[in-house]
Amino acid sequence: MAIFVAASDESTGATHRDPFMRCGFLAPLDDWASLSEEWERKVLNGPPTISHLHMTDIRSPRWRQEHGISDSDAAHRVEEAFQIIADWPSLTPIGMTINSGHLYDTYKKKVMLTSGAKKKFVPDHLAFTSYAYASILFCQQHRPGAERIDFIVEQNGDLTNHIKEFYVGMEEACNANGHPELVSMLGNLSSADKNCVPLQLADLLCWHTQRYEKGALDAKATQQYSGIASRRGVRFEYTESLLNELWIDLHLEE
Repeated sequence: MAIFVAASDESTGATHRDPFMRCGFLAPLDDWASLSEEWERKVLNGPPTISHLHMTDIRSPRWRQEHGISDSDAAHRVEEAFQIIADWPSLTPIGMTINSGHLYDTYKKKVMLTSGAKKKFVPDHLAFTSYAYASILFCQQHRPGAERIDFIVEQNGDLTNHIKEFYVGMEEACNANGHPELVSMLGNLSSADKNCVPLQLADLLCWHTQRYEKGALDAKATQQYSGIASRRGVRFEYTESLLNELWIDLHLEE
């Protein structure tokens, strides 16, 4: 069985009303294993060794000082990370953006899940289920050998548990969207900590995508990011009108 894995991370702005983003990479399971070994060797092992590469941490002077990493070493590790991504053409970027302010203004009732539970609908839930659906649809259309897609998200307490509850409803969503053939491709959803290499790649993609759209990347970072942005993948944005349409279609409870 050809198994693919989609690892994703989330990013938002200074407030909960800023655009919400979930981004990550989709790739064959075997490629993730080999890539992770290279990532450990070239990005994490140093010296000094670090447990993970997250952009917020690696850019923090305090974090670098605590881990004995110089400014030039930090920049070198980010360069190595981009080079590894460039060396693995099987990595497919998938990204979702949501107008969070409009979602919070519109989605004021709780959503009835297939389990019967009632949950407040937040950008995290819509972004992940859309990310999962886009990943499966992409494989069905462009990766004919794919038979199952597993998903990895970062562990984040109750929010992760809620995402797992929404994921249970993906079968119903596939059928409702006229793609019952996608149901058999729905794989496992697991959570991991920051040490998970696929999640580190997702963090790098999220961080650069968000800042690129704000025009906040410098020339070097823009050049690095362009290698990812030009790849074939999926990029989708939930506008106000799309959120309004989706709200009408959801089964809601007062």
